[in-house]
Amino acid sequence: MLTLLLLSAFSLDDDSASKIDSRMMSVLRKKIAGKITLDRKTQALQIAYDFRTPKQGNDFPIDGKPADAKNGLVLKPSAIAEHVVAWRTVAVEAQTQITKFGGIVIRAPAQKACLQLAGANFDAVYLEIDKESEPSIIPAAQRTGLRTLRFEIGDDSALAAHTTYQVTKKAKLVPAGKIEFHGGNYGAGFKTIVFRGKPDAAWLKEISRDD
Repeated sequence: MLTLLLLSAFSLDDDSASKIDSRMMSVLRKKIAGKITLDRKTQALQIAYDFRTPKQGNDFPIDGKPADAKNGLVLKPSAIAEHVVAWRTVAVEAQTQITKFGGIVIRAPAQKACLQLAGANFDAVYLEIDKESEPSIIPAAQRTGLRTLRFEIGDDSALAAHTTYQVTKKAKLVPAGKIEFHGGNYGAGFKTIVFRGKPDAAWLKEISRDD
């Protein structure tokens, strides 16, 4: 379940966001392979990926080439896939196959913020912002396997979570920018990924011009 932090991500600010109308939705659906839905009242956009079609890998390029996403987005150690959408505020929820803790998993490079799975005993989820990090310790029996990871950047706060274990921090990180997915030190597999939030206004204008 997404936290209350998402309420700030869904707030509408007419001065900083372009309205997503029917024409813009048409543009987005032509350019984005994920399933797109819009809350027209709040302008909250959702983009969901189940990786049942290989073309969804087009939205997660690795070194400029579409990711292999036949049965999930599988990243080798140290691999980085960048999602094509630039966000103002965003909440990411990813069903992630975890074999061992170690390294960054989800990152917003524009704001130097990330979710890491690390710790001296490979036992914690960390929220790192500009090289300062805070952990939440996870019991050994709940660390690995298919787990839900969440990473959120709202108007005035951020969150990193592994299942029910989470870290939140007040921070001004808007716009979030594009979100990266990392293989970390041991590789990672993403079965589903869902984005919820508001796209960056400048990015919306750019893709609209390109259409």
